[in-house]
Amino acid sequence: MDNGTYEVSYEVQEACKVEITILFEDDKQNMVPIRGSPYRAGFIEGQKAADNIMVGGAMERHIKKEMERLTSDLSNLKKETVTKEKDLKNVKVLLGIQDSVK
Repeated sequence: MDNGTYEVSYEVQEACKVEITILFEDDKQNMVPIRGSPYRAGFIEGQKAADNIMVGGAMERHIKKEMERLTSDLSNLKKETVTKEKDLKNVKVLLGIQDSVK
């Protein structure tokens, strides 16, 4: 687009899942993947066109679901790693805390 960005479009003929790898030529003339590549996408019949844009309803629902999952995971991690009232001389307790952190 003459500004350092590219626009790519892709059309599928039937519902499917795809993996998209995007490469660029680095300063050593090696073809290397851009950060985050490969990307995965799914195409489902009968979906609203608005759900196919990055700020569409599908993305909003996905972000909300991920935020709920992360909030739950962090809450559980906090509970598992709190050392107050835990017997820190007990190796099993310490290993449990270590496993939770990992």
